[in-house]
Amino acid sequence: MMINDTIISKIIKDAMERAALNDPVKSNLYLDEQPKEADDIILAGKQTIYIKQPSIVVFSDDNPLYNWAHECRYLLYNALSGEFIESIDARFPPYMFHIPETYQMITNAVPFSVGVDNHININLWENIEPPFPFYKGERYAVLFSGASEYRHVNDLEYMYRLLTGIYKFSPKNIFVLNYDGTYFENTTIPKYSCPGNKPQTLTWPGDQTAYRMVVNNSGARSSLDGVLNELKSKLIEGDMLFIHTNNHGDRSENDQGVYESCICMYAPPGTLGFYYASEFVAKLAELPKFGELIVEMEQCNSGGFQSPILNNSPAAKTIFIAAAGADSPSKGGRFFDPFTNDWTNYITGLLDTASDTKTAVANTFAKPTFVAVSAMNAFRMASGSVADLDTPVEGDNPPDSGEGMFLGYKTVDS
Repeated sequence: MMINDTIISKIIKDAMERAALNDPVKSNLYLDEQPKEADDIILAGKQTIYIKQPSIVVFSDDNPLYNWAHECRYLLYNALSGEFIESIDARFPPYMFHIPETYQMITNAVPFSVGVDNHININLWENIEPPFPFYKGERYAVLFSGASEYRHVNDLEYMYRLLTGIYKFSPKNIFVLNYDGTYFENTTIPKYSCPGNKPQTLTWPGDQTAYRMVVNNSGARSSLDGVLNELKSKLIEGDMLFIHTNNHGDRSENDQGVYESCICMYAPPGTLGFYYASEFVAKLAELPKFGELIVEMEQCNSGGFQSPILNNSPAAKTIFIAAAGADSPSKGGRFFDPFTNDWTNYITGLLDTASDTKTAVANTFAKPTFVAVSAMNAFRMASGSVADLDTPVEGDNPPDSGEGMFLGYKTVDS
């Protein structure tokens, strides 16, 4: 079905007038120029939207500065007349992976702020030993992002550089699980989230150098389960495991009809997988007993993983940190996610502990001063930095153990 420009103009005018009813205007609009036919469907996360008649769809992102899931709407218009049909509330966009050329932004009323996601360049620090020894046991890390966008991959790269640079993790002990097993594809930087931010070359925005992390596998559930299965035969008493999860999440009904938090997973094109907290911790509980577990989550509704993880962790000590509460979205930025970006900045150990401010070393060749920063202390400072953006949560088991948990530190018998 061909739609003439007059109909498209009429639809755009109406959609923009509806968006303007909000004070202040808070929605970014996208129009799919490819008409939907009767009996077509739109997959919006776990929600299925049924098209009853030939329609043009305008997608309204009503909280565009946050990761998914968050409030949004589908505005349906008669494809023959351009008349408004209905508005359908949802929590996910129509495309998470493969975005057609017919899907176009028609208004960018709420652009990302440049200052939301500052970064620190760590290249100059990598040959400097922090002033504290490392674990005598092995240290492992899992860096995960399923429905990845540019900022999520950048967060993973910063984590990878932190772990291998400052904390000297062995690269063979770091499992990077991202998107379809690669860094980027045209479809991994959705138009509704990062307009104009598609990288022309594969460079990390922290310093415009090539990405260093090795992507071991996709951000699918099977990949994450596979890594946890592999760790079953590796982890022993005294070892440490760091898990960082990124991209998108939700709080929705699982297959048993129970509402709980979940994280988005890479799935075959056109679909989106969900890994619920109860499912994740059941897999986590299969690990043998080991020393310490540090979990830092960025996705929306990630706080819903807190109690399940703390109650089911096989580690002697566990700390859980998340950017958002169980019922809240997490903020995104142009190049990084603010909470994870700040937590990573602080856990570097390059800071002024008296004033809790970041030390400005990025553009100097001076040898920086390191201090040992615990996972909990880094959380405390990061949560203060993003107090007006996110709703960070934390917990540890045993209580107060997070104050003494580090990515690298002096062991009792050293």
